[in-house]
Amino acid sequence: MIVTLLNWIWAFVSFFLTGMLIRKAAGRITGWYMNRADETVVCGIVFCTVYAQIVSLFYKVGVLCTCMLFLVDLVCIMVCRKDLTDLFKSVRNTGVCRWKAFMCLLFGFFFLMAATLKVEHVDSYLYHAQAIEWNELYGAVKGLGNLHARLAYNSSFFCLQALFSLRGLTGRSLHVLNGLFCFLAVAYSFTSLKIFDTKKISASDTVRVITFLYVIYTASYISSPNSDILTLLFLIYILIKWTEIAEGRKDRVLEETAFLGVLSVYLVSLKLSAMPFVLLCLYPFYRFIKTGNLKGLAVMLLSGTIVIIPFFIRNVIISGYLLYPFPALDLFDPDWKIPASKAAYESREIMAWGRGLFLSEEYGLGFGVWIHRWWQYLESEFKFFILIDLAALIFDTVVLIKAVISKKADIKIFLMIVTVTAWTYWFFTAPIVRYGMPLMIMVPAVSMLFADRKVGICFATVTGFFTAVMLIGLVTKFDTYNCKIVFPEDYPLNEGKENKITSTTGEEFIIYTPVDNAELPEYPIYHQFPAVPLWENVKETEMRGKDFSEGFRYRKQENKN
Repeated sequence: MIVTLLNWIWAFVSFFLTGMLIRKAAGRITGWYMNRADETVVCGIVFCTVYAQIVSLFYKVGVLCTCMLFLVDLVCIMVCRKDLTDLFKSVRNTGVCRWKAFMCLLFGFFFLMAATLKVEHVDSYLYHAQAIEWNELYGAVKGLGNLHARLAYNSSFFCLQALFSLRGLTGRSLHVLNGLFCFLAVAYSFTSLKIFDTKKISASDTVRVITFLYVIYTASYISSPNSDILTLLFLIYILIKWTEIAEGRKDRVLEETAFLGVLSVYLVSLKLSAMPFVLLCLYPFYRFIKTGNLKGLAVMLLSGTIVIIPFFIRNVIISGYLLYPFPALDLFDPDWKIPASKAAYESREIMAWGRGLFLSEEYGLGFGVWIHRWWQYLESEFKFFILIDLAALIFDTVVLIKAVISKKADIKIFLMIVTVTAWTYWFFTAPIVRYGMPLMIMVPAVSMLFADRKVGICFATVTGFFTAVMLIGLVTKFDTYNCKIVFPEDYPLNEGKENKITSTTGEEFIIYTPVDNAELPEYPIYHQFPAVPLWENVKETEMRGKDFSEGFRYRKQENKN
C-alpha cells in the first residue's frame, strides 16, 4: 500500500497541475474559466493520456517520458503559482466538512487496499498487462496486432498506465491507477450529493449513486489495469454534469457542455463502445453556431481533434486500420495491416461474447436465440434493472412523441435521446454487464427528469437499496487478509514455452506461449516478455526488421512452410 499510495500522489499531483495549466490556457483563449476542482483533475487526466500517446508514437513510454512530465509539472507550478496560492487560501478559508472528509479517507483506504490485491481480470492476463509493457518498452509498434489480435485493441488507457507505472524506478510495473480513479469518482459523487443541502431526491443524485453501484460491482477488478473502469467512470461523470444542467442549472451551460463534448471524444480513445456519447457534442456545436461564437466552436473542435488524433494514428500503426476491428473502414494499406478476415473475426467474437455466446461462429444466431442465452447468464439483480429499462424506454417513447407533436424539444429531450441511443447500441451489439452496467441505470435515471416526483423517489430508493445490499456483500467478502503493505500483489511467476521467430537479418528472438496447451488466463505469463496465447500466433507472424521495435506483419500464405 505504501508504494501504491506514493504512485497515486505522483499521478494526482500531475493530473491537478497539468489540468490547471490547460484550464488557464483555455480561459485565456475563450474567456471561460473553469474553477471547479473536478474539472481541473479531469483536464489533467486527458492531458496526461494524450501526452503519453504522443510520446509512444516516437519513443517508449518509460523513464524519460516520466521525467519530461515532471518538468511539465514544474512549469505548471511556475505558470499557475498565483492560482495555486489562491486555491490554498480559499480551501483554508472555506473549511472542509469533517464528516465528509472522514468518509473520503475511509473510501481512500478501501481503494488503496483493493488496488494491492491479486489481478483477477482474465483480459489483463490475455492482453492488458502485455499491451502496457509494449508501450513501456517500445511505444507504438507497427503491426503489433499481427502477433496477438487483442494487442490491437488500442485503448489510450494503456499509454496512461504506462506513464505512471514507474517501471524504470521501482524495478516492476505498477498497475494501480484504477484504484485511484475509483477513489476520485466516489469522493466526487459523495461530496457533491445535492440531497445533503436540498433534502430532496434529484435525477443527478441518482446518477451519482450509480458511481457507488458500479464501483461495488467492479471492486474485484480494481487491481486490474483494464480499460473499462476509467471509461465507465467518466461516462457516469458526464451524465452527472448533463443531468445537473437538464435539471435547470443556468450557469456556464455552453462552456460546460463544450467541455463535456471534448471529454466524450476522449472516451472513444479509451473504449470504442463509448462512441454513441459523441452525440453529446451536437448540443454545444449547435449553440455555438446559433450564437455566432466561432471562437468557442473552433476551440472545441480543435481540442477534440488534438485528443483523438494520437489515438487514430496509433490504430494505424498497431493494426493498419483507423478503427480496429472495423475492416469496413479500410483507408490505408501498410505492409503490416492485419488481414481483413482476422479483423472481422475479432469483431464477431467481441459481439458474440457480449451476447453470452462463447463461440464466434454463433454470432449469426437470431435475436430470439441469443437473447435467451444472454438472459440466462444475466445476474438476477440486473434482470430487474433490464425490466425497469424496458418500462423507461416505453415512457421515453411517449415523452418523445409528445415533444414531436408539440414541437417543443429542450435539453432534457436531447439528453434522453442520447442516453437511449447509447443503451440501444450497447444492447444490440455486446450487452455484457461489464461494458454497460451504468447504462442499465442511466436510462431510468434520466427518465426521472420527466417523471412524477413520487416515481423518482421510488426508483432512487430501489437503486439505493441495491447499492446497500451489494455494499454489504462486498464488505463481508473483501479479501482484507491478502492486501499488501508495501508493493501490490505481483503477477504469477510462470515459465512459458520458448518459440523462436527470426528477424530479417537472421537473428532469432523468443516469444513465449503457455506450456502443455494451457490457456493464458489459467497459465498467465507476464515476467517473460513477449507472450501470446497460442503458437499459431507466432506461426502466422513474421518480423519486419532486425528487432521487435520494427514491428510485425502477417506471414503470407505462400511464405508458410
